[in-house]
Amino acid sequence: MPTRCHRFRVLLLAAAGLLVLAALGVRLYRLQVVHHEELKRLADRQIGRRILLPARRGTIADCNGNVLAHTVARRLVSVDPKAIAEIERAREKKKRPSTRAAFARILADQLALPYAEVEEKLARDSRYVVLARKEPADAVERLQAALAPTGLLGALGFADDPERLYPNGSLMSHVLGYVDAEQRGVNGVERVMQADLRGEDGWRAGETDNRGREIVAYRREDFPSRDGYTVVLALDQAVQDLCEQELDRAVAAYRPDSAVAIVMRPATGEILALASRPTFNPNDPDKQVDSLRNRAVSDLNEPGSTFKVVTVAAALDQRLVTLNDVIFCENGRFEYAGRELTDHQAYGNLTVAEILAHSVNIGAAKIALKLGKERMYAAMRCFGFGERAFGDRPTEAWPGEVRGIVHPPRQWSQVSITRVAMGHEVGVTPIQTIGAVAAVANGGNLMQPLIIRRVLDEKGVAVREFFPKVRRRVMDPRAARELTEALKRVVSQEGTAAKAAIPGFQVAGKTGTAQKLVNGRYVHDRHVSSFVGFFPAEDPEICIYVMLDAPKGKVQYGGSVAAPVFREIGLRVASYLNLRPTVPVPVGAPPAAGASLAVSSEGDAP
Repeated sequence: MPTRCHRFRVLLLAAAGLLVLAALGVRLYRLQVVHHEELKRLADRQIGRRILLPARRGTIADCNGNVLAHTVARRLVSVDPKAIAEIERAREKKKRPSTRAAFARILADQLALPYAEVEEKLARDSRYVVLARKEPADAVERLQAALAPTGLLGALGFADDPERLYPNGSLMSHVLGYVDAEQRGVNGVERVMQADLRGEDGWRAGETDNRGREIVAYRREDFPSRDGYTVVLALDQAVQDLCEQELDRAVAAYRPDSAVAIVMRPATGEILALASRPTFNPNDPDKQVDSLRNRAVSDLNEPGSTFKVVTVAAALDQRLVTLNDVIFCENGRFEYAGRELTDHQAYGNLTVAEILAHSVNIGAAKIALKLGKERMYAAMRCFGFGERAFGDRPTEAWPGEVRGIVHPPRQWSQVSITRVAMGHEVGVTPIQTIGAVAAVANGGNLMQPLIIRRVLDEKGVAVREFFPKVRRRVMDPRAARELTEALKRVVSQEGTAAKAAIPGFQVAGKTGTAQKLVNGRYVHDRHVSSFVGFFPAEDPEICIYVMLDAPKGKVQYGGSVAAPVFREIGLRVASYLNLRPTVPVPVGAPPAAGASLAVSSEGDAP
């Protein structure tokens, strides 16, 4: 019979049980009600996962739709060495044979890696080791199938690792630029159009198991990615190719330190080709800094006699001279402000047109003296020198472009005006020079260079378009026509650029040969040789600029070195664009492709 002591013990145990239950109830209440949201967040953090759905970078195409840059799907293969060790220990306890050696051998064979390297990575004390990058999706599928029998496939990880490909190698590399490891544009179009090319990443919300693998049944949200847009350029792949071929021939023949060639439509400012040497392959991650520089926009040189176009243009536009005005050229020696200016020949009386045709320094200096400092400076700035050709606004600026050097008149010496007139004491870029001459060709409008034409969405619908833009009017059409007539004489038997003549077309242009500054002094054996011209002169379709920096050989004049390159590019561009000849083609005219660029002993004027 239960005693009072027994009943007391039962009641005590019941009370203790009730207290435990009450404590559990309070604890459950705090967990399920009071701290519900906080604990839910912690749980989501542990098993929940927001999976990134990366967008594929957009394509870059030329004006005809040819693909210049695109992104292909690739996979990154990683391994968890600690997981392999855990699996192997579990197999050993069950007295099952090890498959680690077979696993390593298959990895080495399938990923084309040295077996010793794979073994070293599998032996690391780590949870994450990269085995291979940029593996094609089908290769990864074959790898997974081969590894399945080993039972160690779960120790591998796979992630998207897209690869940017440039199918034409180095072609157009300075225009296209390249991307970094994070698929961000570093230079060229890749950088300028980063916002359009990168697209918008998506994401997926769900839950994962203890190995971080998604549990598809618990997938909650799905926000799809939007791939990058297609960027269509004004450049033409075929024109670029032939331009680079001719530039490479010139580099092989003259061995310059660097070289640039640009092809532009003067009426619109569209760049059809832009080549710079040395060059690089954007597919190759190892890039030399010197090769990466786009010299067409970043390199400064004294332009030499090509700058006489600006001097004469300003004087004609302000009606200070006419082409038939006669100027005494001092028989080759002209002393001004205590300094002597010389010419390559002893010229006497010459017309303004003849001064351009023979590239006479003293004649150009006297024309500049008619203009005066202020008007000469204003003309240089009006033609775009001393400012970025593409503009300064973020939506227009081109990576690496420099303004150039144009000193204001207050910084000029007494002789500066006579030197500036022939392209000394100024620093200009190739893109500025071709823009200035293209303004003469189109009747007086300085155009903004146009490289990008439109941006297309995934359906091929234009979301943005870029149109020709006139920066300013630099001279009236009458003066432009007169100057064109004078520049036609440059590309004639009497002028300095007879080698720039293109059969079937009247060419207008100007040579340039500037001595290089070395340690603050002009040297006589190193020059920047250039030629810039346009054709057909009556109705210009194409403007071409060629520059060779420090060509090697006995003759380094622009008319002997750069003009023949202009001619070959012009011949091939005219054929490709099917331009109709405007003058009779001479009998026995040489073909365009592969013409010899052998150095001639014949000289020309600067």
